Amino acid sequence: EKVLKLAWRDREMTAGDKNLHVPLPVVESTEAWCLAAYSRKPDNFELVIGHDLVEKFMVALETSEGRHARGPYAKIDKRIKRRRKFCEVHAKNSSRIVCGCFQFEKALCHLMRL
Repeated sequence: EKVLKLAWRDREMTAGDKNLHVPLPVVESTEAWCLAAYSRKPDNFELVIGHDLVEKFMVALETSEGRHARGPYAKIDKRIKRRRKFCEVHAKNSSRIVCGCFQFEKALCHLMRL
């Protein structure tokens, strides 16, 4: 948290900017959180890393859009429009993120104490 606060540079932000951002540690990447929201099968998604994360996330993204997965994938598609749509569709499953991502749950508990 100390490192995040240094990188966050909150002293340079306006009060409005501070209310728009929450510094959270991400174990591997936010795609792990997306996988947790997408998946019906419980798992520790923060342990999914590297090429396995790329494959699993891209399959989830393609399937969520009603497409057939066209792997193998070399990298994660980071286009904002696709990510926003995915998040809008799977936001209702946010409780799965808490169950499948310990660091996310820890951060959420921390925020709830603020």
